Amino acid sequence: MTTSILAQAERLREFATSVLQKLGMPSAHADDAANVLVWASLRGVDTHGVRNLERYYVDGVIDGTINPQPNFRVEFETPISARVDGDRGNGLAAACWGMRLAIKKAAE
Repeated sequence: MTTSILAQAERLREFATSVLQKLGMPSAHADDAANVLVWASLRGVDTHGVRNLERYYVDGVIDGTINPQPNFRVEFETPISARVDGDRGNGLAAACWGMRLAIKKAAE
């Protein structure tokens, strides 16, 4: 039997952000990661949603797989592309950082 729990999205987002910050992630990274997790859950893509908060992200920081204080950086770039290094940080936060860079390049 499956048990469902109904939670308000904003409260869930705040909870996930708080958990990630307590693990040592910068606020901006925690916000980005929590937003992606909640977004996936709201769209019914639970395999990529909040249910992964502990299993992948909390456990990853605890076991050293995820660096909670990464230095995202550009390794190589051209006016229209870039290769970035996420420094073993949270992949959701790194993807958001990289996408912002891609959007900036596209606008320019």
